[in-house]
Amino acid sequence: MTRKEFFSRAGYGAAGVLLPSCIASLATSCTIPNPNAPKNGGLPLLKTNAGSVTIDGRVGGTSTATITSNDTINGLPVVIGTSPGDVFLTSVTVPAGMTLNINGTVTVAANTAVGNYNIMYKITEVTNPTNSATGTSVVIVSASLPVIIAVTETTAAINGTTGGTTIALTANDTLNGVPVVIGTAAGQVILSAITSPLPAGLTLNLNTGVVTVAPKTAAGAYSVTYKITEVTNSTNSATATSTIIVTVAGSLPVINAVSETTASINGTTGGTTTSLLANDTLNGIPVVIGTGAGQVKLTAVTVPAGLTLNANGTVIVAPNTAAGNYNVTYKITEITNPTNSSTATSIIPVTVTPTTTALATVDVSTGTLATNGGYLVVKGIVIARTNTGTFLAVAAACTHAGTNVIYVLANNNFHSPNHGAEFSNTGVVTRGPATRNLTQYTTILTGTSLSVYP
Repeated sequence: MTRKEFFSRAGYGAAGVLLPSCIASLATSCTIPNPNAPKNGGLPLLKTNAGSVTIDGRVGGTSTATITSNDTINGLPVVIGTSPGDVFLTSVTVPAGMTLNINGTVTVAANTAVGNYNIMYKITEVTNPTNSATGTSVVIVSASLPVIIAVTETTAAINGTTGGTTIALTANDTLNGVPVVIGTAAGQVILSAITSPLPAGLTLNLNTGVVTVAPKTAAGAYSVTYKITEVTNSTNSATATSTIIVTVAGSLPVINAVSETTASINGTTGGTTTSLLANDTLNGIPVVIGTGAGQVKLTAVTVPAGLTLNANGTVIVAPNTAAGNYNVTYKITEITNPTNSSTATSIIPVTVTPTTTALATVDVSTGTLATNGGYLVVKGIVIARTNTGTFLAVAAACTHAGTNVIYVLANNNFHSPNHGAEFSNTGVVTRGPATRNLTQYTTILTGTSLSVYP
């Protein structure tokens, strides 16, 4: 090696001072000190500390952070490379669908299921190849879930005398704007029947979405509720109730009760919906509630507490009703033919508008709260977005020392980085030194605007 290279690698280039062992003859080779070697001799101390990287599993990609970001050699951050004092990385155990790159980053394949995956690896000192340490870091695979939509529809009439098949109930359903494909591969959906058992004479093919009507099936409008679930993300699903029209030539008129979702009602003050029968038909004509020929009778099947189904098809929501989506199941029956009826389940959304002023309001469509696991501190409140997209809010100041806590997605809890205190996602102390709980706040999401209330 040249003198210049020696000076540089020995650390004496700036001072221009030669090592004593090399002064006499300007030797062409010299022993280079290990820059990591402890002053009292022995091998440098290699230490792995669990780290984590986060990747969107739906699209896949390579992390910007490395799994060795917390590892040290003699107390200093390790450097992956080939020079004296550097370390090189070796895979020990890597989950399927993932690649541990030589620079410490992790590549995750597209359509990898959501979850926390452990990668075991080894770091080895370049200068002393017998000096190594093994550690385990976590790859957090999140998911920006595609929008999945199951569309309620009414099929073309099937002659119940001879039987027949409908089109697929999923024909208009979409996943991220693209028509769904039933299957078991990534990006496809699984079809399951919610209505069980199905009405007599009907069979739902879970591989195609087609309903078969058996010969000699009675005339009527049959409700079939089904669910489509994304294969890649099993928590991503949508449900719809479709109506199968069965007629019998020269027999009963087609009666059709249509499931719908009403405009929301303020549960604080209460209110009344429009008629649930607004879209219902008898032989293609809007139904009329009454007792005359050609009219229909309305019967309540299931009505939740706090709601009242009126004789005209409207629903009264009582004051101080809790927020939520309430299912009201009703039946309409033809007066002329009492065996001719149809049942539907409609949804009554109830919201609650607080009487107090919001402590803070933020836009969750941008910034850290646009992504699951993100959090921010505003007006002394830490607001976090969970792995399921819901929001949490607690007082930011740790009750032990007053420093701000952080949200930990992997544990779905709050952690004080200064003294190690931990709190549940509702602010309850789960580990000291803190002894008092964090104040929990109420969050209400309106569109992309999240408000925090006492």
